Amino acid sequence: MARRGHAAPHPTQLSYTCQAMNNISNDPQDQTVICQVTSEWHLLLEQPYQHRIEDNSLILWTKGRSIIAASFRLPPELSRDELLARLKSRPSAGILDVYESVQDNIYRLAFLQSETLEKDQSRLAMHTFTISRQSCLQVGFYFDLPADVQWAKQTWDTVSNQPLQEELHHEYD
Repeated sequence: MARRGHAAPHPTQLSYTCQAMNNISNDPQDQTVICQVTSEWHLLLEQPYQHRIEDNSLILWTKGRSIIAASFRLPPELSRDELLARLKSRPSAGILDVYESVQDNIYRLAFLQSETLEKDQSRLAMHTFTISRQSCLQVGFYFDLPADVQWAKQTWDTVSNQPLQEELHHEYD
C-alpha cells in the first residue's frame, strides 16, 4: 500500500460491534443495524450481515453483497490533502465513476469500478475512502446487481466519525 519513500498509514485496532437499531423509525419491521468498526468509525446497514475479522479488516456479507472495511491512522507527516492527492493519482483499470465530497470536516472519495473475477464473470465494486484529521476508513462495497450502486452510495453516506476524546485533546494542545 505504501510507495517507496512514503510513510504508510498505520492500521488501527478494529473493535467491531453491531447493535440492532429497530427503534429508530418506530417500525417493528426495520432491521437497521449500526456497525461500530473502530472506536471512532461506524456505519449503518439496512439489515444484519454475516461477519468476520480477517487481516485487521472487517468483512461483512449477505447474498449478492459484501463489504470490507479497514481503518488506518494517518501518520503525522501525511496530511489529508496529500492522502487524497495520492489516492486520486493511482491509476486503476475499469473506473466507471468517481465521487467526492466534504462535509463536517470529513473528506470522502470513491471509485466505482467493474472488476473481472473469472473468465466470464465480473462484478461492480465501489472503493471508498472516508478521511478525518486522524484516520481513514477504507471501505470496499462489492455487489452483483448494477442497481446496488445506490445501496453502496447510501451505505457509504452513513459512515461517520467520532474522534476519541484523547485525540481531540491532543489535536488542540
